Amino acid sequence: MGDVGMGPRPRRHSEDGTRYRCSASLDGPLTVRARVESARGRRVEVPAHIEDAQAAILTESTALFMRVTPEEERRMSEAMERSASPS
Repeated sequence: MGDVGMGPRPRRHSEDGTRYRCSASLDGPLTVRARVESARGRRVEVPAHIEDAQAAILTESTALFMRVTPEEERRMSEAMERSASPS
């Protein structure tokens, strides 16, 4: 996902929900579609779905991303690296 024109790019995934409607056949193409539904302050909400060649929706998902500054992203990355390191 790119910049939606409101400050730093959304970088941190905050929450999501996925609903599986039916199984997907691997015999044909699948298409993923997503759009920015709203961008308020630091929150960016993105619904998405996967459809088959007949445009039947197979899976629906929603995600919430939080915009962070480069400094916040650096601090979060460092904290994640520390927590992933063996004690």
